Amino acid sequence: MNGRESKETIVLQVNVQRKGVAMDVMWKTVQEEGVNVLVVSEPNKKRVKGVEWMTDVREDVAVRVFGRHERGERFGKGEGFVWIKFNEWVLYGCYISPNTGIERYTKFLGDLGESVNKWEGEVVVAGDFNAKSPLWGSPITNDLRGSLLEDWMAERCMVCHNCGNAPTFLRGAQKSHIDLTLSTEGVARRMKEWRVREQENLSDHQDIVWVLGTTGECERGEDRMTERGWSVVEEKMEGLVEVMKESVKTMDKRKDLVCETKRVLEETCARVLKKKGCMGKRKGVYWWTEEIADKRKECLRKRREWMRCQKKRRNTELSTEKEKEYKQNKKELTVLIKRSKEKAWKRVCEEVDRNVWGEGYKIVTKWMGRRMSGIACGENVMEEARKLFPEHGPLEWTDLVVDGQVPAFTLDELQEAAGKLRKGKAPGPDKIPPEVCKMYAKECGKECLEVMNRCLEKGQVPKEWKVARLVLIEKERKEGENAKYRPICLLNGMGKLYEGMLAARLRNDVRRLGGLAETQYGFRAGRSTIDAMMDAREYARGANVGTWGTRRFCVMVTVDVRNAFNTVSWRGILERLVSMGVEPYLVNVVRSYLSDRVVQTGMGEFEMTAGVPQGSVLGPLLWNIFYDEVLRMEVPDGVKLIGYADDLAVIVIGKNEEDLRERTEEALRLVGAWMGDNGLSLAPEKSEAVLLVGRRTIRGMSVCMEGRAIETREAVRYLGVDFQRNLRVAEQVERVVRKAKLVVGALGRLLPNVGGPRASKRRVLGSVVHGILLYGAEVWIDGYRIQKYRQMLLGVQRNMLLRVCCAYRTVSGEALCVLAGVPPLDLLAEERLQEWKRRKNERVRESNSAPSVACKGEARKDLMQAWCERWRQTEKAAWTRRLIPNLTEWVDRGHGEVNHYTSQVLTGHGSFGAYLKRIGKIECSACWYCEEGVEEDVEHAIFDCHRWTRVREECVMKLGKRVNVDNMIEIMIENEEGWTAIERMLVTIMKAKCEYERERERVEEVRGE
Repeated sequence: MNGRESKETIVLQVNVQRKGVAMDVMWKTVQEEGVNVLVVSEPNKKRVKGVEWMTDVREDVAVRVFGRHERGERFGKGEGFVWIKFNEWVLYGCYISPNTGIERYTKFLGDLGESVNKWEGEVVVAGDFNAKSPLWGSPITNDLRGSLLEDWMAERCMVCHNCGNAPTFLRGAQKSHIDLTLSTEGVARRMKEWRVREQENLSDHQDIVWVLGTTGECERGEDRMTERGWSVVEEKMEGLVEVMKESVKTMDKRKDLVCETKRVLEETCARVLKKKGCMGKRKGVYWWTEEIADKRKECLRKRREWMRCQKKRRNTELSTEKEKEYKQNKKELTVLIKRSKEKAWKRVCEEVDRNVWGEGYKIVTKWMGRRMSGIACGENVMEEARKLFPEHGPLEWTDLVVDGQVPAFTLDELQEAAGKLRKGKAPGPDKIPPEVCKMYAKECGKECLEVMNRCLEKGQVPKEWKVARLVLIEKERKEGENAKYRPICLLNGMGKLYEGMLAARLRNDVRRLGGLAETQYGFRAGRSTIDAMMDAREYARGANVGTWGTRRFCVMVTVDVRNAFNTVSWRGILERLVSMGVEPYLVNVVRSYLSDRVVQTGMGEFEMTAGVPQGSVLGPLLWNIFYDEVLRMEVPDGVKLIGYADDLAVIVIGKNEEDLRERTEEALRLVGAWMGDNGLSLAPEKSEAVLLVGRRTIRGMSVCMEGRAIETREAVRYLGVDFQRNLRVAEQVERVVRKAKLVVGALGRLLPNVGGPRASKRRVLGSVVHGILLYGAEVWIDGYRIQKYRQMLLGVQRNMLLRVCCAYRTVSGEALCVLAGVPPLDLLAEERLQEWKRRKNERVRESNSAPSVACKGEARKDLMQAWCERWRQTEKAAWTRRLIPNLTEWVDRGHGEVNHYTSQVLTGHGSFGAYLKRIGKIECSACWYCEEGVEEDVEHAIFDCHRWTRVREECVMKLGKRVNVDNMIEIMIENEEGWTAIERMLVTIMKAKCEYERERERVEEVRGE
């Protein structure tokens, strides 16, 4: 952070006057100064639409927080101001227009003051107040604004940090001090630096940078938490194996093997791998160049020369000349930035072709970002951690007696567990990357197995493997809400390897004893959220059987359990293992695994006395074993409990409204009683209900949970899908369409028609859109069967495929699907449904983690048959259908990709006279090169026009045969050589035609002028 202490907060305060190019320069300042918090007055409204920005009601001011340095706890907004609450202070960003009258200005200060008054701690107010006063450097107090603001500050004992030496607004001879930083006295004592930044920023307002220090409270544990680990590079893995094997020979087996293994791995990493870079290092602005930097310096120099001439007031001609020079340089800087951004963007597009998962993919998936999401740090981490990990009494448990010898782990078990260690994951407290642990198990399996078996024989989990490094991931929150966190425990890689072997043993033993409840779908191989949602949907549909008068009612209540994973009782887990009949040696190891656990934070460490670590390997299985009892409890008739991890859905069917309410409340009472007996608690305020099946006479109903009424809603989101009243799908369709359109918008900039990545890479990026539109499609399949909703969904897919195929926007969705080789969205949804049904019929559960190959093959075969039939019957895309009558051969060709020029030929939508006349771009469709009266359609231009005879003859020489409408696609599909030859012919013709079309448009523009 520019050489400053990591605990300082660096704030940049700017006014960009709605200019996009000024915001571009602002990002360079952010990078140069290492800014943590950004306050922008008069932002460009298009640039602050992302979820990472916090804006006021009218988008006149915006605030953004960077990185992990400072995390906002809450935020809110009013008219002309936005606030964000940090650990020890509150920041307000403000803007009030100079055209605002006194009455409105007074109201603005009143609203701002009312908001500021509610905070007992320290407050900073920063922004453009458009008020003048000698208190902050202005020679006069203008109108009543300065006096009103002075009184406002005095009432709240605030300090103004503007010293008056440097003006914050410069426009010609006009100078003023209107961008202010105000704070309470406590913040003023911590303010280490406040300065006006003298750099060209393409705005009339100067940038203000200020640095806020900490209160200097205890920071124990900070060094341990920020210690850097090793960076894994694929090229060095071969050398790492050699060093590892040498180090293993130095192991002293008379000592503690766990410590010896750790020493070997640390020495190996230290000798081969490099330490990771410092945390918080910020990337530079991707489009910034030396030329832009030099031009900005020159621009600043010209501005200073102009200002000096104005000060002397002697030579007005010289002053005018200097002003022109400055404005010219400013204009040139703006042009340079725009051109550089265009070039840099092209590089990003080209980079997508080389690495589809690189920057381009991140840009497309940027919509996934959440407001204020991040990792908590600072002095409130320990407080938040203690809330999430409540203290329970000590675990009093006597180890069970083990009859016989404990069966040792085998090499196959070790390799299976090592294969499940995921690469690229954050290491635990020992900083050893999981890739190194994985490599150790593979290359030094004998030594690794000896360590694991010694631990298993003792029935223990080593203390080093029970230490977790805590990371608090902030959850999504709404305006005005307090920050909430999800705790992730980062564990040592060797410990996770041991957990994986134990989990496999325990899972097999539980399966031998009868397995878990069929309605638990979380953390189980072969099951997914789709299975849970389909189970709920099918059960609800069962109530809808029969005539209208005999149909029953059905309600679904999604039950929320408070802090479930972190409060589950250890004794409850062990008792459940014993009652199930699990092998005693496994129970003893689990007891050792749960006891004496330690959680490290940046502010110290504490003992964990309950819960299963989120981020562990064994934890999810232990949770399922513990939670299994609630899913097996006896409940009233018509009640079904469905679980996905800790998400519990209570689905109730009743004869009438009163019967439905009684059964639901009894089921909720039983669930609540079980939770209370096992140390868990329900959260009625977060639980929701929806009437899935019911008669029209019932508008809604309420059920009671622990004394609190829960009203049925129009829709409830369960596992990412909206379950709407009476199983309608309108809300789900509208939500996913809105989401997918955001991604399509990102694709529009990333995938230009000319240039950019090839079609295969475009399809990968486009799959992000399909992922949104098809998630849970098996559950809300009616959305694809109803004409209105199907058209909405297919419309989004069509917009995405336009970018994949580089085609004109007038091309039909049917033709685009064929060109891209991507089936229509509704057929993909039906394929998923049929695949799920076949998997269910085969009862692929614990043994397989994915649908069988036969299931997938049969579902794809049915899809292709339906697609071919639809392609033959469609009335659209007549030219494309004539060229590609056999859809299967085209899709399965295995080579060749469509680009902007070939797509014009394959669709007939492009630089052809007949098409251009049809869309109203030209008045005459006659061919420019042939005899008068011959219409230039796609067939004439490619196969008959004498202008391209030489190009066609070159293609004939390469292929040995003449190309026509009937055999072109056949030749292209036959082999890659045929595809390449015809593609070169088509591209040559279409490039020339497109260039001619652009030249014709330029001529018409000149004539019009």
